[in-house]
Amino acid sequence: MPQAGQILRHKQFAFLDGEKGDKLCIVLNTGDNTEACLVLKTTSQKKHYPQALPGCNSSKSIFCIYEECDQGFPKDTYVQLDNVYPIDVDILLENKQVTFVDHLTEVCFKNLKRCLRNFKEDIPKRYWTIIYS
Repeated sequence: MPQAGQILRHKQFAFLDGEKGDKLCIVLNTGDNTEACLVLKTTSQKKHYPQALPGCNSSKSIFCIYEECDQGFPKDTYVQLDNVYPIDVDILLENKQVTFVDHLTEVCFKNLKRCLRNFKEDIPKRYWTIIYS
């Protein structure tokens, strides 16, 4: 089971529009195989987030991690906070659809979770309990 704060590369991530593709995700919880592995997806598409500052950008629903922060991302990266996704890591690992890329520092991950608290109404209660228990 992945650890909270790990960065995963999901090779066949299912987007809301039904498309599938390569996506970096951040794990929100360390589970014991009885809970879902919850992740946030990321993007490096800077054009969608003009004038984003490093860290929490609640008004844009993102947490911005600049490449210079040395958090395991090859480019400036925007963690999208408005959707938490459950994934079955065991099956994905078995099918070689997920690989571990890196891990956020403790400080960065703590700040990300603090920012995510601004979106409590967007996160299902059962996920909220897993993330913040």
